[in-house]
Order: sequence, then C-alpha cells, then structure tokens
Amino acid sequence: MEITLYSDNHQTDIQTYMVLLGEETEEGYDVRTFYNPVAPCNPEAPEGMIYMLGDCFAACSTVRNFTMVRRVFTDFLTTGNVSEDLLN
Repeated sequence: MEITLYSDNHQTDIQTYMVLLGEETEEGYDVRTFYNPVAPCNPEAPEGMIYMLGDCFAACSTVRNFTMVRRVFTDFLTTGNVSEDLLN
C-alpha cells in the first residue's frame, strides 16, 4: 500500500490537495481518493476537472482543507490504512 500527495495552487493563492492511496488487490490495483462533490472547478479546465501540476484531474478528487489531508496521513501512519470515510 502506498500513499501519494499532490499539491498545487494553479494561478490562485488557494492551495489544492489530492491524496491517492494505492493498494494491490486480488483483482489488480485499486486507487482511493477524496470524494468532494462540491469541489470548485478550474474555469480553464474541462467541466468537472481541475488542472494540477500541469495535468487534468477530476475536481471531486481534490480538497482545499489541509486538516483533511493531515487526518489521512495520521490515519495511514498510525494504522497502515486509511478509513473509507476519508478516502473511497
């Protein structure tokens, strides 16, 4: 299991975060992310998307609340996994 954090403030002063939790399963490889249906989109990106580090990602996979990011990493470092309430 591995965890990855992406962070960007693409043309704004507001930091945007995306956490990816990758896990090998019997069926292959699963990736869990935040699900944020009210995430703001980037007007320069296609609808429902946001630019981050030069690539386009689903805006609903991002948050702007660093406290949530910290909770994910605390959960991962403490238990070796992350609650599905945080990443689905």
